[in-house]
Amino acid sequence: MNLLPSLSPNDRLSPDETAVARPTKRPSERDRDGAEVDLILEAPDGGIVGIEVKATSSPTRKDLKGLQFLAGRLGDRFRFGVLFCLAPEALKIGERLAVLPVDRIWKAATG
Repeated sequence: MNLLPSLSPNDRLSPDETAVARPTKRPSERDRDGAEVDLILEAPDGGIVGIEVKATSSPTRKDLKGLQFLAGRLGDRFRFGVLFCLAPEALKIGERLAVLPVDRIWKAATG
């Protein structure tokens, strides 16, 4: 059983008046070719962070398609995108994209 896909919500998030992100009823961002982003966070100033989760240990450019679409669509509003996956090491891709091992989430949460 693969747990990673079930950890990825398909709701767009935006801040409420107290700057706490909450799900909205808007669909995820998607282009005509089906590129989408699993999680979109919007800061009070309108800046966007995209998060993608994939169950792969060898991510490819195809796995970044949704984040690249979002960055292109939003321009300067797009602050950063991260692909969490089963890769053994972190990898920065350009100025605003990175691949991070999903175990970094658990390590950060448990100290």
